[in-house]
Amino acid sequence: MHVGTTDLRGTDAVIALSYDGATVRLFVGSALEYSGPQASTPTTTIPYRIGSLNSNGTAASFSAAAIKRIVVGREFLTTPQFAQLAPALRG
Repeated sequence: MHVGTTDLRGTDAVIALSYDGATVRLFVGSALEYSGPQASTPTTTIPYRIGSLNSNGTAASFSAAAIKRIVVGREFLTTPQFAQLAPALRG
């Protein structure tokens, strides 16, 4: 699990998670929130959970967030790339 430090309650923020097999990055707004070693590889047998924790395939601890868009890509994002993309995703 990757945890940022910014309290996003009551905000409208663009958030992104990017990884390349060695490093994982969490972006919030237009800035890098967290960067660290990737501890494992994404699973292909358990579905992703967006807006909740994934407890071995079972959704738990649901978020009260309103998710407007989900975008998937194949590029490992740098901070300048995310800062360029974030305004377009905000729309």
